Amino acid sequence: LYSLLLSTLPMSSPHTFTPSDTSLRGVRVLSVALNLPGPAAVMRLADMGASCTKLEPLPPPGFPKGSTSDPMGLYAPHAYAQLHACVKVVQADLKSDKGQARLHALLSKADVLAVAKLHPFYQTALESLYTVHDRTHVTNPAAFTNLAPRILGVAGTGEASVPRSLLAQLPNAKVVAVFGVGYDGVDVPAAIEHGIPVTHTPDVLTDDVADLAMGLVLSVGRAIPQADQFVRAGQWPNGPMALARKVSGARLG
Repeated sequence: LYSLLLSTLPMSSPHTFTPSDTSLRGVRVLSVALNLPGPAAVMRLADMGASCTKLEPLPPPGFPKGSTSDPMGLYAPHAYAQLHACVKVVQADLKSDKGQARLHALLSKADVLAVAKLHPFYQTALESLYTVHDRTHVTNPAAFTNLAPRILGVAGTGEASVPRSLLAQLPNAKVVAVFGVGYDGVDVPAAIEHGIPVTHTPDVLTDDVADLAMGLVLSVGRAIPQADQFVRAGQWPNGPMALARKVSGARLG
């Protein structure tokens, strides 16, 4: 009945798969689901741009090399081909040490290159999800040559430098993420040419900059730095400091 139901589904050629949404571009998905709706869900994730891998058991003894162990692949190969058109399929015996090693390799964290000294909380957050390589392109160029193809993301701050020459070494980079408002050090045209989106954190410092501006206005108007030096130099016993000007009611601009 299972095979009959699948055989009646309208299936197009597995080679005409057309993504309709790429919001999951750069996301990796590992599935161990053999039965529906697992494969259908993975197909949808792949359609949304995710890089999907399906881990299947080894085929039964006596089956030709490369055979699938998925019942769908055995009884409804056309449906299997459709659902796995953009999914990488690997096989392993998870009861063996070799199979466990393969599983852990598939679950390994993605590699991210930090191109600047990151704030501790930013570094900790990244390390909880990724393997972070701290400025390896500067500290160890030889090692970076082998590492570069594995880099999927670039993380930095507003002072970070991400030139065209660096982007050219990262064929699989999916994003340049700047923890800051400014991204002057990022070669945005080069990133666009390589299809790499550049993100930053606009407006997060707007209020803080305004606070600092008001602090500077008060400091200048009330001569606070000069008053600080006046006290530190011990001049106050000789008489009062000269009066400053009133800030409230003053006109700016």
